[in-house]
Amino acid sequence: MKVFIIHSGKDRKEVKAIIENKLKKQLANIEILMLNYIFLFWKFVAKKKIKQSDSVLFFVGKTSHESKNIDWEIKTALEFKKAIYIFKLNDNNKLNSVLETTKDNVIIDDVIDLDNKRRG
Repeated sequence: MKVFIIHSGKDRKEVKAIIENKLKKQLANIEILMLNYIFLFWKFVAKKKIKQSDSVLFFVGKTSHESKNIDWEIKTALEFKKAIYIFKLNDNNKLNSVLETTKDNVIIDDVIDLDNKRRG
C-alpha cells in the first residue's frame, strides 16, 4: 500500500518519528511517499506521488491550516479521488478550509490507530 504524506515542514521531525515508530510498525506493507524538501518543481513531483498513492495521510499541525502548499496538495488528492486520512498532531489543531467544502473521500480522525485509542 502506497501512502502519500501531507504535512507542514515545521512538523517534519514529529511526523517522521510517528511514521518510523508507529505507522511502519503497524502496517507491514506500507510504502511512504513524501516530499523530502521544497524545490522549484515540487508541484510536479507531489502530483506524481499523489497519483501513484493508494491514499493520503494528512498530519495536521499547528500552522497547517495557513499553508497554501498544503491546500494545493489536498485539492490535488481530491482531484485524483484519493481517500484522505486526517491525523491531528494536537486535538486543537485546525483543519484547512479546503476540507470544509467536501466530505467525500475524507476520513477525519478515523485514521490508523497510532496511539492505541480512538482520537477526537
